[in-house]
Amino acid sequence: SEARTAIAGRLGVAPGTLENIRRLRIKVIPNWLMNRVRSEFVSVLQSEIVRLEHEINIARQTGADHRDDVLASAETQLAKAKAILEGKP
Repeated sequence: SEARTAIAGRLGVAPGTLENIRRLRIKVIPNWLMNRVRSEFVSVLQSEIVRLEHEINIARQTGADHRDDVLASAETQLAKAKAILEGKP
């Protein structure tokens, strides 16, 4: 509910609109709203990529082993995020 309010504000719609979409009460999503959702998704994904790259670089600079679970997890998430942006499944 809190996230929906924040996201709705960034998209320029009422939180109830997002709730109605989530519950399939709205059958057709306007093109302008879908474009805003895509744009917001890409923006958040790019921010996550930057955050993960920073986290990986810090871990490597501090001498973390590449087999470390946290580092491996961050690298996997980074690869998945980049694949999504490139349009790969």
